[in-house]
Amino acid sequence: MEYQIMCRKSLEMVHKVKNMRAITIEERKLIQIDILKKIHEFCSHTNIMYSLGYGTLLGAIRHGGYIPWDDDIDIVMLRKDYDRFITNFQDIRYKIASVETHNEWFLPFAKVYDNNTLIVDRKANTPAIGINVDVFPIDNAPNDFKTFMCHRKKISLLVKCNGIKLFKINKYSTWFNNAIGIFLKLFLSGFPKYFFVHKIVKLSRKFENKECEKAVYWASMGSLKVLDKSIYETITERNFEGISFYSLEDYDTYLTNIYGNYMEIPPIEKRISYHTSDAYWKNE
Repeated sequence: MEYQIMCRKSLEMVHKVKNMRAITIEERKLIQIDILKKIHEFCSHTNIMYSLGYGTLLGAIRHGGYIPWDDDIDIVMLRKDYDRFITNFQDIRYKIASVETHNEWFLPFAKVYDNNTLIVDRKANTPAIGINVDVFPIDNAPNDFKTFMCHRKKISLLVKCNGIKLFKINKYSTWFNNAIGIFLKLFLSGFPKYFFVHKIVKLSRKFENKECEKAVYWASMGSLKVLDKSIYETITERNFEGISFYSLEDYDTYLTNIYGNYMEIPPIEKRISYHTSDAYWKNE
């Protein structure tokens, strides 16, 4: 109920952002680091394992912190740690939103957000929460290739449908893409808004009680990066922006699997952020 009330109030604020002070990218990064510090403190005290993930781990290894053109923080957790985290994490300022804890959440992963801030997405019709850190659950993957591929196709379709349900007309898309988005949204109008994301989470957990050697984040928008589950079970500490956080010990296998030659700096035209949101202070 508290989350639903927050969402309604935040959505009302979307129409008042002209009266709010915008948060700069540098301020945004500092807030995200503070959230990550709180997550680390909680996990270290409760024996929950997590790791910096995706571009955040890449940034820690290659740049010692943020990738210069990136502006978010990602962490990963095996499902058993993820469940404990989303159930037990509590803080006065920093809140958690996930499908498992809130019926109206729209993503198959959790976010820990700063309740003193507001983010407005320019392209998606989503609940307006604050600046946040993404928390991705890593689930078991079946050893049998045919079973894996069949499961992957089901979740991939659901991920696309969920994205369509969240679409809204925006000036950043072409008229053709806006038209296609509206057409597909009308086609799926018979399904409740959060139907697909709940299906994604249910299917992602299908093999959690099975003996599996592999693990994956099933709801990835790109190609799935399947790794030995043992890689997520061995954690060390590594500096990110001068602060020590948990990290996969075998970061090389993880990053090579996702990015290939991850130490190679991409060309200038690819050094861009793909995020489409603006951030504001709520209480100023």
